[in-house]
Amino acid sequence: WDKADPHMLTFLSMLLCKRSGLRYSARRALRDDWLRLRSSRTLSKDAKRKGLLDDLRSFRALNKFKRAVICTAVSMLPEHEIAESRELFMSLDADGDGMVSAHDLKKAGSLAVGFEDQVLSSYQVRQACGVNDKFESFVSTRAFGYTEFLAATIDPEVYLDNKVLHATFSCFDRDADGAISLSELSNGHLLGALSMEELHEIMAWCDLDGNMQIDFPEFEEM
Repeated sequence: WDKADPHMLTFLSMLLCKRSGLRYSARRALRDDWLRLRSSRTLSKDAKRKGLLDDLRSFRALNKFKRAVICTAVSMLPEHEIAESRELFMSLDADGDGMVSAHDLKKAGSLAVGFEDQVLSSYQVRQACGVNDKFESFVSTRAFGYTEFLAATIDPEVYLDNKVLHATFSCFDRDADGAISLSELSNGHLLGALSMEELHEIMAWCDLDGNMQIDFPEFEEM
């Protein structure tokens, strides 16, 4: 009991209090802050599971630059901001290899991904992993790594914090001149190898004023 939540211990002590005048009634127990907080966390986790496949599919549909930006931002978040997504990742990573694959999602079953009254199909799982080919095998479907899974499932409002965005921008703006250049995008530091076509697509998408650089307002707008 030394490591037990003190709020939980207080709740239990009020249920077991010998003095009837101080002991919790059923109605008072249901209004206890600790119990209500536990209930709200459970609802939050249930909601996260129900939207899981959509979140994974939407993330894989983003372009490579935006995925890299979100992954970088999420990697800077404190533990309490990522706790729910981390717990979900651990529950789905059945073989403990540090990845959540299509096979892991399928094996976890309908309830694990919020499909209470539906059968989870292999095609739905492949779609969540960014594959639309009904005939592609699970083996060739790219799994979600830890950071990518967190990036796909954490509420965007968390990493859209201004301080987090500035810190993330600085990771790409290597020379700290206030803009991300083509050479900074192409150095492979955070994005890996990109073709010239991919680089120009990113610039065309983000560079609103056409100066072949991405400044912070443009980065934030993205």
